[in-house]
Amino acid sequence: MAETFLERAVAAAEVGDDQAARRWAARALDARPGPALRARILVHQAYHVAVTTSVEEGMALLDEVAADPAVDDALRGRVEINRGLLLQRSGDRAARRAFDRALELVPAEEEDTRCTVHLNRGVVAMEARDLVGARADFEAALALARRTGSDLATAMASANLAYCLMLAGDLPAALRGLEAVAPVLGALSPVLAAKCLANRAEVLLAAGLLVEAADDLEQAAATFGRHRNSYEQAEAEHQLARVRLALGEDAAARRLARRAARRFDSRGLLARGAGSRCLALQAQLAAGSRPAAVAREATGTAAWFDEQGLRHEARRARLLAAEAHLAARDPGGAASAAGDAAEPRPRDGVVERLRVRRVRAALADAAGRPGDADRELRTAVRDLQRQVGLLGSLELRSAIAVHAQEIAQVAVGRALAQGDPRRVLDWAETTRALSSRTAAVTPPRDPEESAWLQQLRQARAEERERAAGGTGAVAELERRLRHRAWQREGAGGARDAGVRPVPVARLADGLAGAGGAMLAVLAHRGTLLAVVLGDGRPRLATLGPVVRAVEDARAVRADLDLLAVRGTPAVIADVARRSLASGLARLSAQLLAPVMGLDPARPLLVAPTAVLSLVPWGMLKGLRGRTVTVSATGTSWLRGRPGEWFSRGAGVEAVLGPGLDHGDAELDAVSRAWGGATLTRRADAAAAREAAARADVLHVAAHGVHEPQSPLFSHLRMADGPLFGHELHDLPRLPSHVVLSACELGCAETRAGDERLGMTAALLQAGVGSVVAGVARVEDGVSAQVAAAHHRGLAAGLAPARALAEALAGLPDGSPPAPFVCFGSGW
Repeated sequence: MAETFLERAVAAAEVGDDQAARRWAARALDARPGPALRARILVHQAYHVAVTTSVEEGMALLDEVAADPAVDDALRGRVEINRGLLLQRSGDRAARRAFDRALELVPAEEEDTRCTVHLNRGVVAMEARDLVGARADFEAALALARRTGSDLATAMASANLAYCLMLAGDLPAALRGLEAVAPVLGALSPVLAAKCLANRAEVLLAAGLLVEAADDLEQAAATFGRHRNSYEQAEAEHQLARVRLALGEDAAARRLARRAARRFDSRGLLARGAGSRCLALQAQLAAGSRPAAVAREATGTAAWFDEQGLRHEARRARLLAAEAHLAARDPGGAASAAGDAAEPRPRDGVVERLRVRRVRAALADAAGRPGDADRELRTAVRDLQRQVGLLGSLELRSAIAVHAQEIAQVAVGRALAQGDPRRVLDWAETTRALSSRTAAVTPPRDPEESAWLQQLRQARAEERERAAGGTGAVAELERRLRHRAWQREGAGGARDAGVRPVPVARLADGLAGAGGAMLAVLAHRGTLLAVVLGDGRPRLATLGPVVRAVEDARAVRADLDLLAVRGTPAVIADVARRSLASGLARLSAQLLAPVMGLDPARPLLVAPTAVLSLVPWGMLKGLRGRTVTVSATGTSWLRGRPGEWFSRGAGVEAVLGPGLDHGDAELDAVSRAWGGATLTRRADAAAAREAAARADVLHVAAHGVHEPQSPLFSHLRMADGPLFGHELHDLPRLPSHVVLSACELGCAETRAGDERLGMTAALLQAGVGSVVAGVARVEDGVSAQVAAAHHRGLAAGLAPARALAEALAGLPDGSPPAPFVCFGSGW
């Protein structure tokens, strides 16, 4: 019976159930096995006792077996494997020596056991940032796993290789690897599925997808808790604390890190516990609480890590101590605490590299070397630019910019202290340009992805017919498509010119050559700032609290949506109109004061912070009837300007979706404006895509839906269902100008990192020069009137933004609101 119980213990261990494995091993010992079998059971039991109770008890069991002279080399090898595992969990670098001894002792024919050794020795190397050694071990484990036919070992080795790729900066390849092994691990046990989620969350954190990483870690921690796997639960809580800290949720991060530390300490995993306490201190510092105390405790923890030989952990603690000294205005203490910890290291991950550069810049500033500080910050942004260039997913490119925000805040703060508006604008352009691009990443069309899109279109159409809410099928298909997009590779780091901002002087020359001016609005520490460029020397102004403008923009959006609904009772409509006028007046007063003195005949480029993406700029007092285009950066505006505007020889395509009362008349008006155009009525999604790939100017008359929770699934409603932003973004050729004569498709969701996501943002970043779209709902009849007038202006050779301004100015008094905005290089 003892042998049977041991087999059950091993099976439970393979699927991550440490509690069950310990129980079966205990039953095996109770069955009075012979000496040789008892030794094998003790070796197995030692690991699970350490994980579920304490490391010391587990080590004592291993020492008992090792002291038995009758134990053969093969079993001694297993003793060293488990010793290495326990040392690894304790953060002891002696773990690697234990695994080395195991490989010397385990016979060559025991390939499954040697595979386990390579897997775990590779993890130790990876934690020490020896990625070459880690990769060699994981590849050796993978070869052995394939030879023995072990699906579990094959999946574990592949997952670890994917994690190595993440540490090396190849996030798409890491995500591909983890996605491939997830079904295998998930089919074996919930615990292994949760481990896969936790690993993916670390990649998502590195990529800046913070909300998604938090969701994965919440789910993983709950699973580990249900299965009483306290070690993995503590690891998940530690990583979740890192994510909460990155999201600015300092109190939650501190609670989670302290909870993880208690779990680690209760199992005797003192190094892990100390690491979590350091993270709690980091959250305390971020909240501005007692920086001098944080510095003292971090310095003491760094010294303890050094005594344990944990150099990587000691370095993190010293960087934290330096940051705390700087916050306490003690530059001498900061320099002393940092020591060589602030030296860049080739094996650092992207987050670590940015942190090191930020500390170095602060130390240089404190030492009176502003030029060195500036170089450190620019080096950090260039490093992040290279990382962005490796990404083919718009969502990842937008998300990873979160890591630049602290750099941006520091750099802008320095420029403000110097009173230099040119430098303020330069840093705003530099950090906002991270996810911008001038050419799309267009891999060959993935047949499986195409099938998923078609299934999603059908599911959405069925959902609409039933007037039902979101279904599980829709959510699953959207998840698959997002994850597949994350795995796309970019064009190649620094060679991707789309992320390089133009110098402010060149931008000023471009504005002067076009006779225009620029209003750049950025957020800094809760306050809106504006830089005006193009009317002499750059000017800097303070515009007041961010929260006030955001609240007014949301109220204006709500009023616009209400007024676009037919049949709204007159009393309610009157209240909404008065509220709208008041909200627009407040926004105008707050946002436009710096440009009120400019000649209204001059075109204006507005480059707003992403949180102002809902503002209907053309409706603000002072901008009505004026040529205005909105762009994330001056760089993208300048680079996207064509050599000349359109003529009647342009290739014009107009497509019509279902359910528009004035749709046929709208398409006819577009055709008359150009003296002929290719019209596709009752178009399905495929026809709309084909039209987009042919057109110089594309007009889409269709209802549109902005999806706040899944902005890249914002869509146009076509005859066979939705046409998603995903499907336009990956076309090999895109129009120069797109008119989305539809509801709210100019909306964008703001991601951490001052980045935008939505259909319009996707089109612009894919390479469309300019887009006209609404930032709220639009009544069909008004949309048709604006569209006709706008195309008449385009056909007459007007720039898109000027054509839109004249179209809006030509609406009769009393018309329903028309919150259309020209985005991109509109003039």
